[in-house]
Amino acid sequence: METFRKTIKKIAAITSGALMAATCFGVAGLATDLSSYPAPFVTDGKWVGLIAVGADAATADVIGAVDVATTLAQVVSGTTGTTTVSGGKEKELDLGDSINDTTNGFSNALDDDDLAGFQDTSLNIDLGDIEDDYDVHDELQLGKDATTFTSVFPASIQTGLTYADNQDEDFKENAFMAVPKSSIGYYYIFDDALVAGNEFINTNSSEPIDLDFLGKKLTITSALADGTGLTAQIGEEFFLNTDDTVTVLGHVVKLINVGSGDSPASVVVSVDGTQETVSGTEKVDGLRIKVKETFYSDTKAERSATLIIGEDATKSYTDGDGYIGESEDDPNWVWDLNGLNGVAPRIGILFDQTYDDPTEVVTLGSTFALPNNYATIKLEGYTVTDVKKYTIGVESGETLCWTNGTDWKTSAKVLHFHAEGTSDDGFSAGAFDTDDVYLYFWYDVAGATKDEYVAELLYKDHDDANKIKLVDDTNMSAALQNTTGALVDIFSFTYKDTTITVDGTMGAIGAAGDNYTYFILDEQNGDNAVSNLNLTVPVTNAAFEYIGHSDGDTITASDLLYDAKDISGWEENTRTQKGLVVYSYDDSASGDEVELDVPSDITDFAVKTLISSSGTKVVSTGTAGTLAGVPVAKTDTEITDAKAQNLILVGGTAVNKLTAQALGVTYPTYGTAAGTAMGITTNEATLKLVENAFGGTNVALIVAGWEAADTRNAANVLKDYTAYAATLTGKQVVVKSTAGTITLSAPTVAATNTT
Repeated sequence: METFRKTIKKIAAITSGALMAATCFGVAGLATDLSSYPAPFVTDGKWVGLIAVGADAATADVIGAVDVATTLAQVVSGTTGTTTVSGGKEKELDLGDSINDTTNGFSNALDDDDLAGFQDTSLNIDLGDIEDDYDVHDELQLGKDATTFTSVFPASIQTGLTYADNQDEDFKENAFMAVPKSSIGYYYIFDDALVAGNEFINTNSSEPIDLDFLGKKLTITSALADGTGLTAQIGEEFFLNTDDTVTVLGHVVKLINVGSGDSPASVVVSVDGTQETVSGTEKVDGLRIKVKETFYSDTKAERSATLIIGEDATKSYTDGDGYIGESEDDPNWVWDLNGLNGVAPRIGILFDQTYDDPTEVVTLGSTFALPNNYATIKLEGYTVTDVKKYTIGVESGETLCWTNGTDWKTSAKVLHFHAEGTSDDGFSAGAFDTDDVYLYFWYDVAGATKDEYVAELLYKDHDDANKIKLVDDTNMSAALQNTTGALVDIFSFTYKDTTITVDGTMGAIGAAGDNYTYFILDEQNGDNAVSNLNLTVPVTNAAFEYIGHSDGDTITASDLLYDAKDISGWEENTRTQKGLVVYSYDDSASGDEVELDVPSDITDFAVKTLISSSGTKVVSTGTAGTLAGVPVAKTDTEITDAKAQNLILVGGTAVNKLTAQALGVTYPTYGTAAGTAMGITTNEATLKLVENAFGGTNVALIVAGWEAADTRNAANVLKDYTAYAATLTGKQVVVKSTAGTITLSAPTVAATNTT
């Protein structure tokens, strides 16, 4: 036990150490599913949870807890500092921006001034009696160029809501880069015109033109007469003495002997033990071998040869063919060739796929790469990671007060806007800051017209016993219930540097006095037309009953819109143009609730995007986040009130009393019964959220496996949670390691939970 307690102290020591805050990607708010991790254990950049390890836990469980705590320390806020990029280019792109956007983007082309690994040099061409030097450089093309590039659809940073070409809930709340066909290209640019006799159609195998193309030597030995094709040496070139060996594409090649005669003479080689005599170009056991040069001596040990070895030694390509090494039927990159018969050749490649599907696009943390990784485009992360959760729902039985705190209405049904947290300033309503705003709808005259409806704005006074008070004793009908149906400002969401105005208006009167009121979360603040959430609330015969066009158990078209896009039935969370996460309305509609995560600065919300090459350096500065002085981990027996905080429970029902309690089984529970309780079988682990754990309102996250080693695998997922973002979703995942590779999947064994 003493050793165990020392380990718990070690967790605290590790998590209070210096870790650069620039790596933080924390989000605040209730972890309704695993995709929100490390929320709710880190909220507003602060550690608000506790790690619980069984007092009887195995060493692997304890090490797993250390791994989890180490990563959580990185999420805790320090000072953000700055990031300096040299030899590359970093931009902050708004959601919806093209990567070549003239305001925020990278422009149409990048060269050696932007990317350290790109060349700006001279090329010597010596063909026949004509020799000259030419200035050349590399370019990464990201937009339309009339002479070399024809794409009018650049790659862009999008979400499932902003991507007009494919608005789709399956993108979830992820930002991504959509990449249309031909939107990205690489070109070898000649700055000087070639002189007659130095053109590519003048080349041959004895007098080729050698280019440094995409970081590798490209030897061009001929070109088509119309200038739209070339023949290139595509195998690797090796100089070998007799008895030397080299491994190519997994095959062992040995030079056994060299024939006499003029170079290139025949040679004897073996490939994986298969011996052949090669004259010119021959295929030996799956490899194409071309004899380029030979040297013969009477002494065998002095003989040598230069061989070109590969699947193909040379190959011919025409404009639009797959680039070297690409599939002939479905290439990712294709040649863009023209003018090879003249003084201004065009030699480049274009991306030939369309990445517009949720399974294809470049997601946050992922990289889009040119061949040979010559240049890469990476979506590094969001510029703003701090968020606050908001909910919009229906509440009954509320007592409403006049501005002086005396009762005005009792047992009232209201539309409730709630900001989570304890700052009491999630909204601005009139002159008041509050975490709770209410709207009460009523009218006094049967069969009333729009002008006679009354909508009252109220707020929770946190300084006066949390009474729900009118913002003003005079109803707001004159503003909200105008006959023109124009939108008017009612109140605002306010979180740090974010202000989002809530606009509203009464719609047309329906049968029997029905009236629909529309509320718009105007994240553009004043636009009232685009990129906004539109929520429908009916007032029917003086009664306010539910959100949407019908009762809460039914999803009706146009209950919740984003612009003109109906997202009422979306089963996945999604993200708006300003970074708000809209939780699935389909999941919460039965509870008459809309849930949102609002970033702390929607004006500066963007995606950090880095284009780099070899030689690019990224240096981050900032002070460390710290958990010093804050309880981080305890044993299960040391926690006396499990429902008092959000808990990460490391270890299964056989070694952690709190895990057993959260799953409603007797401690200790072993074997098949334990697996059933946790929803796993042999060689598996689980990450499982238990909401309202231990009879309270907090969350327990179970990190447990069939064996201690399996628990360690689950902890490793949390240690590197950003790498598993695509599959770390839902209430539970099953973790399995095969040959050292960890995978996540949905549970196939139904977990029991009797709590």
